[in-house]
Amino acid sequence: MGILESWAFEMTEVREGYKKTEIGVIPVEWEVVEQQEVATFYNGRAYKLSEWEKVGTPVIRLQNLTGSGKDYYYSRMKLPDHQYCSYGDLLYMWSATFGPVWWNGEKAIYHYHIWKIATDEERLNKQFLYYLLYKITIRMKNESHGSTMMHVTKGGMEKLRIQLPPLKEQEKIADILSTADEKIDAIALQIQKAQTLKKGLLQKLLSEGIGHTEFKDSELGKIPDSWEVVKIQSICEFISVGIATSTSKHCVPNGVPLIRNQNILENKFKLDDLL
Repeated sequence: MGILESWAFEMTEVREGYKKTEIGVIPVEWEVVEQQEVATFYNGRAYKLSEWEKVGTPVIRLQNLTGSGKDYYYSRMKLPDHQYCSYGDLLYMWSATFGPVWWNGEKAIYHYHIWKIATDEERLNKQFLYYLLYKITIRMKNESHGSTMMHVTKGGMEKLRIQLPPLKEQEKIADILSTADEKIDAIALQIQKAQTLKKGLLQKLLSEGIGHTEFKDSELGKIPDSWEVVKIQSICEFISVGIATSTSKHCVPNGVPLIRNQNILENKFKLDDLL
């Protein structure tokens, strides 16, 4: 903590029922502990190419957790019990992709770039820890300014000091956040269904129109008999091309806004970071 941060911390007004700690102001009945006091982080196993099998116990790699890859390697090695994970286990991705994730599959082996986390169930609710690790990961990503989080180590995570509410309060917090997640997932599913519906409508309406009964073949496929096929240039007065600019040479604090590729997202303008 730097001098300015330390001064600001000392000047923080503490409300009744709260206390100052090294990680901030927290309720008086909460503790501050190192993660290793209430949780155990297990390293995954590194594999040589010669050790992969086509049958056996599946080996979880990062791409299996992020959804970028569905194929699994397998192993028939006999490993210590803690090297396996089962449905409902809490895992943490610590290389290239970062963050906590639940394992919702069959018994598996987790790869080297993944930790399995077991909690002291009498002191720490596993679902509460998931949300705490999620928050910690966001903070670390923000502090790294988008660069890779090369300094995330098992030892560092074990010694990281965290807030620890009473167990009953942890459970209530986890339940509230879990309910919020369920609502977010339901909304995301509705959006996905609406997007699928829109794509279907686009295909149907832009190729079949509305209420047509007679169709003809064209280079674009079957279209209503009364429709035409034309070149875009025949119905546009002009098509202009944007100009190439150098941010350092042409962009100034005031003037005409500059629209870049990142300002167009899913066919909509995003205007909060125009140059």
